[in-house]
Amino acid sequence: MKDRSKSAMKNDPKQRLFKIDELPPDIPPPQPISISDFLNMDFPERANLLNPWLPERGLSMVYAKAGFGKTWFVLGVAVAITNGAKFLRFNADKPRRVLLVDGEMAPNDLQRRLTLLKELNSSTNNLQILSDGLRDDGIPDLATVDGQKWLERCMDGFDLIILDNLSTLFRSGHENEADSYQGIQDWLISLRRNGKSVLIVHHAGHSGNQRGTTKRLDLMDTVIELKHPEGYVASEGLRFEVHFRKARQLLGHDVESFEANCVIENDIANWSHGPIINADEEQVRQLRNEGASFREIEKSTGISKSKAQRFNV
Repeated sequence: MKDRSKSAMKNDPKQRLFKIDELPPDIPPPQPISISDFLNMDFPERANLLNPWLPERGLSMVYAKAGFGKTWFVLGVAVAITNGAKFLRFNADKPRRVLLVDGEMAPNDLQRRLTLLKELNSSTNNLQILSDGLRDDGIPDLATVDGQKWLERCMDGFDLIILDNLSTLFRSGHENEADSYQGIQDWLISLRRNGKSVLIVHHAGHSGNQRGTTKRLDLMDTVIELKHPEGYVASEGLRFEVHFRKARQLLGHDVESFEANCVIENDIANWSHGPIINADEEQVRQLRNEGASFREIEKSTGISKSKAQRFNV
C-alpha cells in the first residue's frame, strides 16, 4: 500500500523544489506604475567618474590581448579618478575613491608601475590596493557567493571597483557558457544597485573580441578594446589604439577611436595621444596633393582605386 502523505508531498511543486526550511522568503508583489507617473519621477542625473565614458553606478569593461597595455590603461584611469585629473582624452571632475583588486601581477611589478605615474599622489588614500600576491591564501574565487561576500566587506566608501582581471579573479565555471556567468552578472547588478561602479579588465581571444560568452557585454555601459596599430612592432613599446565597442549615451567625438602612447623617461611614464594614422591613407593623401589620379595611385602603390577613393582625400 502506498504512503499517501509521501505521494502528496512528491506532487506538491514547492516540496519538489525546496525543503520546508528552505522555502523562499515572501517577495513583495510587483507594483507597476503608469507611464505618466514614471515620466514625472525625478531621477538624479548620473554623473561620470571619468568623462565621458565611466559613469556613476555603471558597469564597464576594458579588454585586449595579453601584453597590449590593459593594466597600464586602468592604472591611468584609476589615478585620474582618485586625483580628479586628466588621463589621455578623459577627465575626472573631482577626486573619488577607487579600490583596485589585482589578481594577476606580482606586487613588486605593480608597485613599480605605480611609482612611474607622475600624477600619483601617494599622500592620499583615495586609491587602495587589494593584491592577490600579498595574501598567503590569495583572493577568493569571486565567481562564488562566498568570494563575493568576502570582497563586499571592504567596499564601503569606494566609488569605483576595478577588477583586474576576469580570468584570475573569477575562476569557477566555463568561460564560453552564458549560464556560468549568470551569478557574476547578478552580483554586478547588486553592486550597481548599491551605488558602485565596476570596471572589469579582460583578455581578448584569438579573434580579437573579448574572450568567452558575449553575455558579459549585455549589461555594460561601456566596452573598450585596446589593440596595436597597424604595422606595430614590439620595439615601439607601449602603444595602442583605443576603440569604443559599446558606449551607451555617447555620440560623435566622444566615441572616436584614437591612439595612445607611453614613453618612460627618467623613471616617469609620459602619456600622449592623437588621431589614428592610416599609412595607406597618408600615402594616398600625399600623392593626391601631388596631382596623381586614383588610377595612377593604384598602379604605383598597389592600393586599389576603390580603397583610395574611400579615404575621401
